[in-house]
Amino acid sequence: MELPILQDNLRSSGGWTAALAAEREQWASARATSAAIDGRLREIQAEQILKTYGDQIDSARLFEAAGKISEWAKEENAAFNGDRLLELHRTLIGAGEDGDVLRKDEPAPINAAHDPTPVVLVPRMID
Repeated sequence: MELPILQDNLRSSGGWTAALAAEREQWASARATSAAIDGRLREIQAEQILKTYGDQIDSARLFEAAGKISEWAKEENAAFNGDRLLELHRTLIGAGEDGDVLRKDEPAPINAAHDPTPVVLVPRMID
């Protein structure tokens, strides 16, 4: 059985290299612009957070935590795990690298519908 040869299959594919080069150039330009926008976007996000939680959060810690997340996202095999969650929490609360951030006491429910995780299960929940 013979397969029909379509006119489209005979068309030259030489134009794709020029299109690829143009796309690469656009991506490079977008990345450069993105870096500048990222800083301003982070400032806007911080302003909004500080409007809501201004008395409860330190803006320097917030920027440090956002920077950590950005750095982690740039990794080839970016992953967010329990260790990074704890590191992020330590950064936000200002605890040292070895600071203990897991609760040690049983929490009190905020209302009748609130069922907080028992203290013994918190490490498992993080994992």
